[in-house]
Amino acid sequence: MTEEHAPIPAPNLAQDLKGIAIKADDLLKQTGHHIAERIAAKSHVAAEKAACTASAAQAYIHENPWKIVGVAALAGLLLGRLLGRR
Repeated sequence: MTEEHAPIPAPNLAQDLKGIAIKADDLLKQTGHHIAERIAAKSHVAAEKAACTASAAQAYIHENPWKIVGVAALAGLLLGRLLGRR
């Protein structure tokens, strides 16, 4: 009970393969555009968050300059001690 399949003529096979390749190319282009749009939206959100964070940090530094100087001096002292041991 084996069914015999008629061979597909070569011109039809070539046309089918060409059609599949064109559809695959279109699908890849659409996917690429969709991904690029999502990345652009996410990067815009990240840039806004970074700007807000930088603004908040700048405000904190202006309100507490001596705390920042003390922390920086302490970090420099610790780093100098660690590097001086080597």
